[in-house]
Amino acid sequence: MLKIIYLIKRKKITKGSYKDTKSKYNNHIKPYLGDKLAEEITVEDIDQITEDKEDILAPKTINMLVELIGTIYNFAIEQKKVQR
Repeated sequence: MLKIIYLIKRKKITKGSYKDTKSKYNNHIKPYLGDKLAEEITVEDIDQITEDKEDILAPKTINMLVELIGTIYNFAIEQKKVQR
């Protein structure tokens, strides 16, 4: 996947938010999608993450993970790394 650090810095967020977002990515998204190219990610992959996390994370946190994946994917589209 694209470097999350660049994406987060581009949005100019605080260091605390950066650390929190990076932690969410490393702990909850990267284990599932870290080896995949953006165009290889499927709806089933996202469903798997949400199903696996629903017993250990709050619904709001799961929604934040899905939102972060969307942000990364949209950035990949902007950078022409993947097509819509």
